[in-house]
Amino acid sequence: MPDQRFIVDSGACTGCLACVAACLDRADLGDGARFIRLDREERGAFPEVSIRFAISHCWHCERPPCVPVCPVGALSRTAEGLVQLDRALCTGCGDCLAACPYNAILLLPDDRAAKCDGCPEQLAADQDPVCVRACPMRALAFGSAAAFGDRPRVAAPDYGMDRVGPRAILLHRREREAESP
Repeated sequence: MPDQRFIVDSGACTGCLACVAACLDRADLGDGARFIRLDREERGAFPEVSIRFAISHCWHCERPPCVPVCPVGALSRTAEGLVQLDRALCTGCGDCLAACPYNAILLLPDDRAAKCDGCPEQLAADQDPVCVRACPMRALAFGSAAAFGDRPRVAAPDYGMDRVGPRAILLHRREREAESP
């Protein structure tokens, strides 16, 4: 399982928010708190406009910068490769929020941090995380990097990516060529 990664095909994402809704339902975070962000990027000028959605959440980094900065040891990386947060230990100091290059950790109204846990109970039952299962366009996947072979990829946003090693593969689709009239 440590080779398992989130795979994101932003070219397939339609911005439907099904992944966000599924995560919200499972995590029961309350109003305004989301583990998954869906950013909308518009390109071009009328009449040739395109929209792309960028999905972002905790990528369960190989070398998570949030773990060593926690003064009480509330964050850890499991043998399966998931970065877990023990909210009962969290003091709400915010050090992990500042350390995360993906802004994937939230401070909830109870003054304790929260983050995506990767749905370990789903993975233990040999199922994908709920966000992956909810995506009707299959823009999200969870699997082995080897399963995606030589499909074109782009790097995750470079926030010191080589330093933290996000466990994510972003697939790249070329912009559609303008069709001849």
